[in-house]
Amino acid sequence: MSSLALPWLMLALAQAPWPAESWSSAQNLTAVEGPGTNDFHVDLSGAAWNPLTRRLWVCRNGPSNSTSKLWVLREDGAGSFVVDTRAGQRGEWTSFGDLEAIAQADFAQDTIFALVEGEEVIREFDVSTYGVAVLRNTWNTRPFLPLSGGMGAEGLAFVPDAFLAAHGFVDGAGMPRTSANGMGGLAFVGHQNGGRVYAFDLNRVSGAFAFVGAYRTGDTEVAELAFDRSTGHLYALHGGGVNEIEVLSLASTVVGSERRLVAVGSYAPPAGMPAATNLEGLTLMTTADCASGDRSLFMTIDDGGSVSLVRFRQFPCCEAAPGTQTECSGDGSLPVACPCSNPGATDNGCANSAAAVGARLDACRTSTAAVLELVASGLPPHALVFFATSTSLSGTGFAFGDGVGCLAGSIVRLRARNAVQGVAILGPSAGDPSVAKLTGAVPGTTFHYQALYRDASIGYCTTSTYNATNGQLVNW
Repeated sequence: MSSLALPWLMLALAQAPWPAESWSSAQNLTAVEGPGTNDFHVDLSGAAWNPLTRRLWVCRNGPSNSTSKLWVLREDGAGSFVVDTRAGQRGEWTSFGDLEAIAQADFAQDTIFALVEGEEVIREFDVSTYGVAVLRNTWNTRPFLPLSGGMGAEGLAFVPDAFLAAHGFVDGAGMPRTSANGMGGLAFVGHQNGGRVYAFDLNRVSGAFAFVGAYRTGDTEVAELAFDRSTGHLYALHGGGVNEIEVLSLASTVVGSERRLVAVGSYAPPAGMPAATNLEGLTLMTTADCASGDRSLFMTIDDGGSVSLVRFRQFPCCEAAPGTQTECSGDGSLPVACPCSNPGATDNGCANSAAAVGARLDACRTSTAAVLELVASGLPPHALVFFATSTSLSGTGFAFGDGVGCLAGSIVRLRARNAVQGVAILGPSAGDPSVAKLTGAVPGTTFHYQALYRDASIGYCTTSTYNATNGQLVNW
């Protein structure tokens, strides 16, 4: 581990306050299943977001094995969701056993992987016909999971090989490990008894599997796992009265005689959430949905009644890297105003043709806690973006096309990117070397960063066709 990594990791272990809107301000989606006391009201236990199809999958574990259910929801075009339909049938299936968690491996396939508590197995279902779930595989992982009374397997996530390799995942013996059974990734199971994560390499052809290893987390209980393919982070929901979200790297260290996943950070429960709330499920939209630095996070609540599925729209797109600070904002805080009365939201750049809140630049931790990435969001959908840096800053700012610039002195253009759905990333997840290496930064140095981008809507503001995000200061 590099000397740079150590202080970052120590800082990451401190629990941060809830970063999104309060519980009372979150969007309550419980009523989308149906009017009155619907089937979401009892035992809603898991969730999974598919960024390719833009579908939200949710499940419940009871109240009996025969009444456990699975649903798929689609966006309604008005900011909410409805139960999806296909060939006149609702996206609803039943009779899965004690269904605690769901995941998808290939987002293009109509396949759901289901974790059944008590039985402690992973099952694969073909759900291409709405209402009819066809069992394809059952992997009996029970011998490797520490079921104890009602303390069983609760979380399920699929992690593709590319992330395992890029972020230093190793097996129980400390050897680099990716899948060997044709799945293109590993299945991770979170357990209530001990709070460990168990990794399995599944074979969809033969139904065989290999046990890869067990990994401690920061708590003795895991209620849900969610893997974010846009950041490479594994989110562990610790329920059981804790209701903490722990953000984990795929890298691990040896603590005592066990491996432990490296924590990137953790969040306290949602502000204002009733103390008796039993959080069971968690999933996130990807950074492709970032707007003003925020995206959506969904939670399911066991026996939540009329508040059993909630959506937080203001969850941060990334975990802010220590030693960073937002600067040069086009929100009216600088002596130089946005060129045509087009200020953006707080800490963002000036407004652009695609986002009245303006584009935003964040300095984010990656799965390797000592490495940060720069993430620009709120851009025009396919804008050409230039990430730039300098060691000097204009304190007053200056007009820059439709925005405000602040970089001064010797300005270096690091990389160019075409935005994807309004988001551009500079860093390892985009195939780059680390930002530190691109910059030439060494410990003890300070650099300023800003993203400059084209906005082809001529006449939106000035006659210019370019704009800028806010800036980020990084003390390396």
